[in-house]
Amino acid sequence: MNSIENTIKDTDDASFVSDVIESSKDIPVIVDFWAPWCGPCKTLTPILEKNVLDFKGKVKLVKINIDENQAIAGQLRIQSIPAVYAFFGGKPLDGFMGAQPEAKIKEFIAGVITKSGGDLSNDLSNLIEEAEQKINDGHYLEAEKRYKKIIEIDENNIEAYSGLIKSKILAGNFLEAGEELDSVPTDIQNNKEFEKLRAEIELSKKTSDTRNADIIRSDILKDPNNLHYLFELALSQISSQEYENAITDLLRIFKENPAWENGKAKDQLLQLFESLGHDDPLVLKGRRKLSSIIYC
Repeated sequence: MNSIENTIKDTDDASFVSDVIESSKDIPVIVDFWAPWCGPCKTLTPILEKNVLDFKGKVKLVKINIDENQAIAGQLRIQSIPAVYAFFGGKPLDGFMGAQPEAKIKEFIAGVITKSGGDLSNDLSNLIEEAEQKINDGHYLEAEKRYKKIIEIDENNIEAYSGLIKSKILAGNFLEAGEELDSVPTDIQNNKEFEKLRAEIELSKKTSDTRNADIIRSDILKDPNNLHYLFELALSQISSQEYENAITDLLRIFKENPAWENGKAKDQLLQLFESLGHDDPLVLKGRRKLSSIIYC
């Protein structure tokens, strides 16, 4: 049998014990009770199949047509469909009736796996790796889908929320990034990663409309002492992730005129440091240089 046949199959009254009761002693089995005339069943079953396969063999799905197999439905007192039961250790573990949104179905399946002693960590790690690769490839929407899927399974996953927000920042959706940041659960919202992301959102807003760096450099050649041009160049460098050059130029502005634009260069430096993170080597080096200027 191929992997799909091992994970999803149809059964009947005669095979129910072997396909569900006996099989559930090794792995949780979800049973989908349906009928050809049931409209909601036609919607629910494909979603069940898709999401069971997503958990890569940690749970099985067995489908049973109650029109052709009434004995088991009668024993379980199923009075309406769609009806979904989960079995583990030969006994019912959980269940629901009626059509459900996909997010609830994912949550149900994940719950069945964890309640039966299964481990979801490998699945989450794989999804995070996939999402990170999508970001590296510039496929931000695909990355978002994977991060959202992780959050549906683990609503306090810091990596998933961080990656989701980062995806929106890179896509230029700063408003949505801020909304996602505000929606981070209270249990994890004090994590330093989210402080860093808030600074990154504000920084990205500032740098999104900067002119091309070569054009700015051309203006600087004509007016070398113009600090406005130098500041604009620093913002442009930040937008292209030339952080070391940006720090150098902001430090130059601050050294030449600490009070320029009410300390704008220093404020921008501190925001950049917050965005990069306190342990970043560029930040540590930049802070030392900033301190030497302030206290010299």
